[in-house]
Amino acid sequence: MTGPLVTCIMPTADRHQFVPRAVAQFLRQDYANRELIVLDDGAEPAGDLMPDDSRIRYVRDERRAPIGVKRNRACELARGDVIVHWDDDDWSAPWRVRYQVEQLLAARADACGLDRPLFYDPAERKAWQYVYPANAAPWVYGATLCYTKAFWRRNPFPPIGVGEDSRFVWASVSKKVLALDDPTFFVGIIHAANTSRKQTCGYRWRSYPVAAVDQLMAVSEVLSEVSDVSDVSDTSDTSDTAGEGR
Repeated sequence: MTGPLVTCIMPTADRHQFVPRAVAQFLRQDYANRELIVLDDGAEPAGDLMPDDSRIRYVRDERRAPIGVKRNRACELARGDVIVHWDDDDWSAPWRVRYQVEQLLAARADACGLDRPLFYDPAERKAWQYVYPANAAPWVYGATLCYTKAFWRRNPFPPIGVGEDSRFVWASVSKKVLALDDPTFFVGIIHAANTSRKQTCGYRWRSYPVAAVDQLMAVSEVLSEVSDVSDVSDTSDTSDTAGEGR
């Protein structure tokens, strides 16, 4: 039986070194009924990086906007009843969409994701698992979010540049948020150009075997794409949290 149409949303801006891999990972998904919206407001358009595939919609916006605004715009354009965040610099397993949609629907949840996501720094060859406290308010990492469009309609993202995903999850609206058990469908990539800087020395960041991450993803591919990313200034929150996941 065919599942609901799923829209993966990928806001991006001047991240040409990451976009082809993110698109390729979308194309490798084993969930058939899906589309990808790439919303680009960078100085240099990335349209020429899009393959000729009817499931991929490239939307160019000449006006630079905060990530919260871009997420809302992508959700407005979404044809699917389920929306999955597809950040341009992270790694997703080929079964990610299928797994998240199955779990979301089975639990009749409004949103699902990981509260113990994996992270990998290819420059340092180090890996971690971020462990969110069990006694804290329900939360899932923004880059792993999967939710119904109906939930987004009554709870749009705040129009801000950092932390919009956490506020989306913590909003004071009626909701059921499901933290998923299997973290191996996603690896957040840590690099100099992350929108939200990761402070991996905090108690929530647990060392994770690099060999295990190696088994999940093609590390050599990531190394080649992030090796030339220079340090950039970052004004985001540097507290002991996983941040917004980009």
